Amino acid sequence: MTASKLFGELCIRADARPDVGIGHLMRCLALAQAWQDRGGTATFVTATESSALLKRLESEGFAVHRLQAEPASPADAAETAAAAESRGASWIVVDGYPFGPTYLQALRNDGVQLMVIDDQATQDFAAAQLIVNPNVQATPELYARDNGADRVLAGSRFALLRREFQVSAAGQSTAARRKLPGRVVITMGGSDPPNATGRVLEILSGFDDRRLHLSVILGPANTHRESLEPVLKTLRRKHEVELLVDPPELSVVFARSDLAISAASTTCWELASLGVPLAIVVLADNQRAGAEALAKSGTAVLLGWHKELKANAVLPQLRTLFEKPELLRRLAEDARALIDGRGSARVAERMATYPLQLRAVTAADAAILHEWANDPLTRRMSFSSEMIPWESHVEWLKRRLDDEDCRFCVVQDNDGQPLGQARLDRAGSSATLSFGLAPTARGKGFAARLVRLAAVDSLLAGWCQHVDAWVRPENVPSLAAFRRAGFTERGVPQDQARPERSQGDALLFSLP
Repeated sequence: MTASKLFGELCIRADARPDVGIGHLMRCLALAQAWQDRGGTATFVTATESSALLKRLESEGFAVHRLQAEPASPADAAETAAAAESRGASWIVVDGYPFGPTYLQALRNDGVQLMVIDDQATQDFAAAQLIVNPNVQATPELYARDNGADRVLAGSRFALLRREFQVSAAGQSTAARRKLPGRVVITMGGSDPPNATGRVLEILSGFDDRRLHLSVILGPANTHRESLEPVLKTLRRKHEVELLVDPPELSVVFARSDLAISAASTTCWELASLGVPLAIVVLADNQRAGAEALAKSGTAVLLGWHKELKANAVLPQLRTLFEKPELLRRLAEDARALIDGRGSARVAERMATYPLQLRAVTAADAAILHEWANDPLTRRMSFSSEMIPWESHVEWLKRRLDDEDCRFCVVQDNDGQPLGQARLDRAGSSATLSFGLAPTARGKGFAARLVRLAAVDSLLAGWCQHVDAWVRPENVPSLAAFRRAGFTERGVPQDQARPERSQGDALLFSLP
């Protein structure tokens, strides 16, 4: 996506520790990457002590502020707020269960927006402008008590995946191609506090049906490597076994696997995005709801709670999977359908265009659209300056609403106040964007966000592949809006069709 001036500095507060895992930090890394890809910068405020994880953040161009205060304390909130202010951050993102309402309220600042990434919906998030819950079972209604259902990004559409797990041809599961599947990856997240890896390996040592290729992944915060050596030695007598500690190309290891035995953590979303069939283990109470939802939807096989895994229950489940490649194929297809790899982009874009929202135009909007269209400034800056008769407007609107190649939206704020309109007309894989602000919304910095929101919403939905816009050279506000929104200025092409009723030259802008 083309860089946009709407993406400034991001301040992220998240930790990774052996007792809580690294999932919070890794999904914040995914968000930071998406922000960075759009021209923004990010600073991590963290109490993380792992040198490998800190080096990972710095190697990707992110600033790291090592927290000095006690985590989740008032001093932590003050230190985080100060770090955000010193960097000129437009957003603070908080991810972690210890950060309660008092902590979040202490981060509130008139010049900085606050977003929380959550899994549980068990506490008050009224201080936050946006809430992200990327779990499959999550819905905005879970947060209705905060009077904020309209500011919640809920469900797997918002799964935060790092760049390496973006949808690609390389991510097609080998299970869909192999007649006798046998490549299994075992991954229990970045730390695996209860050593569920060891329990799974002990169970697999009793699998004698066929020779398997086992890829055992240990995350950067895993401390159980030495204790795993005896069971790995036993397994190598029956199966091919590779032990990979924090592999640099994790997505490649995942993508070549026929089956993943995984913790029911954020790793599930990474595997699902690559179309890898899932057999999941619950390592913590906060994973139960998500694991059960995945199993209920038929997207994964639930092996159970890590302390209760029994060979006489797990091995028959694995045999069924290996004996039925068609079942693995279905699991792979369902997993791929669940996670499209665009969740990080959706969250980053929502932040950049906040508080604007889209809703589809209806026939009931005819009057306000007609009023906006005939505003004197709008007519003067349009390609046709004539006033639009009501009858012509009504007929035109009906055609637009009936046209499958037209996306027509009212843009409004969080309170439902209309701020303007945006229309995209599609021809093949391309769409042409036109927009207009309500007269009362001019001069308030909405135009660039409106343009960005309307264009990227269609791109992320797969409705079109790129968006063009034609602007008259004398329309200075619109020129500025498209430039701020990250559109590339193409100049005055001589070989492309101009807008209908065009008078004089028109500048072409494109995204991406």
